[in-house]
Amino acid sequence: MSTFSEIPELSGVSIVVIGRFNPLIFSPRWLRDNDLISVEAADGADIEIIHQDICDFVVEQVHVQVTENRLSIGSAHPAARSVARDLAVGALSVLEHTPIRVFGLNTDQHFRMPSVDEWHAVGHHFAPKDDWGDILEDPGTRVVEMLGRLPGTSAYSVNVRLEPSRQIRPGVYFRINQHYSLQDDEEVDASADGYDFTVNRLVECITKDWDEFLAFSSRVPLHLLKAALK
Repeated sequence: MSTFSEIPELSGVSIVVIGRFNPLIFSPRWLRDNDLISVEAADGADIEIIHQDICDFVVEQVHVQVTENRLSIGSAHPAARSVARDLAVGALSVLEHTPIRVFGLNTDQHFRMPSVDEWHAVGHHFAPKDDWGDILEDPGTRVVEMLGRLPGTSAYSVNVRLEPSRQIRPGVYFRINQHYSLQDDEEVDASADGYDFTVNRLVECITKDWDEFLAFSSRVPLHLLKAALK
């Protein structure tokens, strides 16, 4: 069996909410005024832009980005994962009447492979090339994506995506999305407005599922890589 580092070389976690937002109110000062961060953290924030169409800043190693229809709060620092969660829950709790359509918990992980041959072996395992030789010259795996459900969570579905890493070579990138929706996306698109989630329901889902989602997201890449490299 091939040996590879079971700790991702790069990783991140985020909470993404699709709804209706006012980007202009989101700022380190607003977070401070609502006791979500300290005065020192607000003063030390790295602000990219705060505008009526978008706000984008980093505070306490957490990246906050808000547009009129999307809020994303996440971190590429493992030690700041709980800070990102608490900031998302806290900010949305203040804005308790925010219309919410869907939301998701996400992880991004990049694993370095011991060699190019083993990197290829992962792609060959999940997307065998035997039937492609007469169609394409030098076929290679671009994306493998699976959609399913995860018992014991409030999520509507879970999507697992793996592909060659663009940041680590040779490396494999995993994107895991735990998707929350009260109905099929097609039904949401056809409904009157589709904004069915309440903030209280969102907070309840995140609080209940967060730890298990992180544990699941840690298990999945290792399970798949070990299966491919055994």
